[in-house]
Amino acid sequence: MTVALVSFVRLDHEVRGPFTPDQLRELAERGLITLETEAAADAAGPWIMLRDSPACVEFFAARPGYEFKAGVFERVNQPGGPPVDHRDLIAAANRP
Repeated sequence: MTVALVSFVRLDHEVRGPFTPDQLRELAERGLITLETEAAADAAGPWIMLRDSPACVEFFAARPGYEFKAGVFERVNQPGGPPVDHRDLIAAANRP
């Protein structure tokens, strides 16, 4: 049995819903429902675990991870140069 497009779930021993697939996906992303959560197409049941519903397993698919690459930076300010005065920078920016 698969859970229909509008589904009910049992959370904290209470029937909640109906939920659209987008709402179920959001609940899964927030960790409010898991593959162990009971669901049904109708509030009266029959109830199954979401892991047994091919239509809902996609909500729990692993998302790709993103990371920042370690940057390679070239040092352009050489140590030992004269200090920069912000007033000089402002004056230079205001010159025609």
